[in-house]
Amino acid sequence: MKKSWIIMMLLASLLVLASCGGSGGGSGDDEEYYYDGSTNSIDQMVAMDIEDAQSLFINTGNGALSSSSKNAKRAPGNNNDEGQLFKITTSGKVEKVDYYDKNKNKINTGTVEYDEWGNIMYSYGQPYYPVLIKNINENYVIIGFSWQPVTESYQPQADFGYIVRKTDGAVYKLSAIPYSSDIHTDSFNNIYYISWMNNNNGMISNNRVVRVNLSLMSSEYLTPQREGIETFEVDNFGNILYRGWSSTGAYVYKLRKRTGTIIDMELQNEWDRYPFWKGIDGNLYFYSYHAMTEYPYTTTYSIKTIDPVDCSFSTYGTFLASWNVPDYVCRKYVVTKNGTTYMYLVGSNYGNTIMIDEVYNSSDNPPAPKAVSIGGLNVRVNTAEAASDEYLYFAGKSDSGYYLVRVTPGGTTLEKHFILDYEAGYEVYSFTVSETDGIIFNALRKSDGREIIGKISTSGGPVIVLSEEIGKIYYLERIR
Repeated sequence: MKKSWIIMMLLASLLVLASCGGSGGGSGDDEEYYYDGSTNSIDQMVAMDIEDAQSLFINTGNGALSSSSKNAKRAPGNNNDEGQLFKITTSGKVEKVDYYDKNKNKINTGTVEYDEWGNIMYSYGQPYYPVLIKNINENYVIIGFSWQPVTESYQPQADFGYIVRKTDGAVYKLSAIPYSSDIHTDSFNNIYYISWMNNNNGMISNNRVVRVNLSLMSSEYLTPQREGIETFEVDNFGNILYRGWSSTGAYVYKLRKRTGTIIDMELQNEWDRYPFWKGIDGNLYFYSYHAMTEYPYTTTYSIKTIDPVDCSFSTYGTFLASWNVPDYVCRKYVVTKNGTTYMYLVGSNYGNTIMIDEVYNSSDNPPAPKAVSIGGLNVRVNTAEAASDEYLYFAGKSDSGYYLVRVTPGGTTLEKHFILDYEAGYEVYSFTVSETDGIIFNALRKSDGREIIGKISTSGGPVIVLSEEIGKIYYLERIR
């Protein structure tokens, strides 16, 4: 009798458990959730499907793909697509990127869903979101993740990241967390980036430059922990020129030789607030500051280069007037047109929204760096830039309206050609460009207020709409 009573109690317990479960954690009869047999742990990820991706981007969740239907049948995971990783395939399709474990099962991330008043309707697992995309070379791309999504008002730092191989999507988890998309390479299959790290108390410590060997997938911190790195550049030999701040808050401007020796650039009478870059020859270049101590007390600049072997300085090119020098945070573009190769630095200075210096011209002998401008374009806001093999491209706003222009290199006044003119009605947020594949762009279409992903030829013409359902995107990065 006692044995029968025990069996009856066990059966009753099982019935109670069955009645409480079975729906996969749903919160009501009007909402159905199901499990598809996949895992939700990103630690188990071994690959992502980017083999056919031409470009990658992060969706902010503003478009029609963000489903808010409470009655929708959906699997646990970020199926609302907010802050998720997408690809534009080589055939022009816009698709969400999926992640896989070693058994080739799809990985669903955790998710949190809200009602129209901001109350949590449902939560599952710990959500994670892509927050950083940076193409490294023809073989690899870095993708960083965070526990918070990218939004229009907030772009979180990565909490962890991966190097992803393009051919098969295989991932290698980085032991040092990428802090920004400021990533460089040398000639020894190494990549360099800024990483933040925790100190012994669990608080974020200074940003440091990390070197990762792509052959061994091993990493090493290179700059001192007491210095926080703001920006840096690496030559082909592995010498690092960097700018940042010390533990006391003072700016630092230093050169770390490939041997590990560190030189204080300010002790070499070089000032820390002007651009530096890697030249066509793979060596480091920088603006050098010269203030005259006698009348007329003018300030001029020269460009110097650093020898990659002994790290000695030598003057490159002619002196520049002070108004020719962009701010210290610049973008570098190399284009070749009609047999001449040019290198341009694009930045700003003294409140200007765009400033362009030609710092290399293969037809100049001796070198003659100079400031240049875009003819007939009164720039008020510069929203995006890119370069193809032959041209520079700029998107922004002038007194006449929004535009996307192609700029031909050469001379002090660069010739422009409108891809999207003021009357086209597109406010371009970001774009990528290829001479063979055209321009892929994300923009606000003024005619109906929709944010689209579109494609257009590098010479202009009709816009081909790839998607009207994404909204505003971030980190649009061409990887092929």
